[in-house]
Formats: sequence, C-alpha cells, structure tokens
Amino acid sequence: ILLPPLDCVLGRGGFGVVFKHPKSTKLDLGDLRVAPALKRLKLDTCGLSPAVKKNKITQDVRKEIYLMSTIPQHDNILRMYGMCIDIEESGPLLLMELCPCGSLYDALHKTDDSHKCSSEPRRILANKSARIDVLVDIANGLQFLHKCNLIHRDIKSGNTLLNM
Repeated sequence: ILLPPLDCVLGRGGFGVVFKHPKSTKLDLGDLRVAPALKRLKLDTCGLSPAVKKNKITQDVRKEIYLMSTIPQHDNILRMYGMCIDIEESGPLLLMELCPCGSLYDALHKTDDSHKCSSEPRRILANKSARIDVLVDIANGLQFLHKCNLIHRDIKSGNTLLNM
C-alpha cells in the first residue's frame, strides 16, 4: 500500500512520531470503522555500532509490536489495528487508534488548538469532577496493564491521550 506523504504530525515521543492518517475518511477494518493514526517507530540509536544498532532496532521494534498486538482490548488503552514494515525507507508504521483531542498535557497547558479537536478538552477539564474522571481512567488503564504483567514506564501527561 502506498501512502501519501505523512505531514500532519500529532505528536513526538522517545519511541516514535505519530501522524494523522492521510485519508480523511474512516478505514473499514472488518466489523470496525476507525479514523486511525500512524506511528512511525524511531530507528535512531545514535552512538551505537552498526551491528549493535541493527540488533537494538530489531529487539525494540519486535517488543513494541508484540506488546501492542497481544494486549487485550481495554477502554483506557490505545489500540493497535495493524502494521507494516519498511526498514529501508522509514521504519515500521503502526496503524493505531486516533485520539483526536491530543494529550492531557496539551489540554492543560497549550492555547493553540489548530491541530486538535477544539478547546473542548480544556473546557471540560476546568471541572474538578472531570479531572477526577481522567485520573480514574488513567488508574484503570494502569491497573489493567499490571494485571497483564506489564509496566508502562513512561506515564506523564504528554503520553495520556484524550478521546472526548
């Protein structure tokens, strides 16, 4: 499958860059119709020898894909719908659930909503009970991961995505 250029960056993190899927319509994935995001896993392992770099990339990519594809579905855990690998060109691309309202960090701190769904998350989070609901959702997601014997290791407001 050839994709148009991925130019609408939704976020950047230590493990990859997330783009809005270039198709504006929802994709049909069997019983599910979704508006997906694409996560391009970083292949940047600066300072490592080529042999070590290749092995580390392979291990990291396999681990990310394995974990995302084997975690049972949960309302508070981001879903992965599929993937493709093009190591030569851009690295692995994961087809992920789109959370159009950005991160909790964005909702709490940023004033420019041009690339997000609106100022709605900020307005909602002005309410104390809504903030408590978000914290309970985070705790439920973490509890679910722990029941699956997984530890997230990078919990922060920038990694907490909103789907309001």
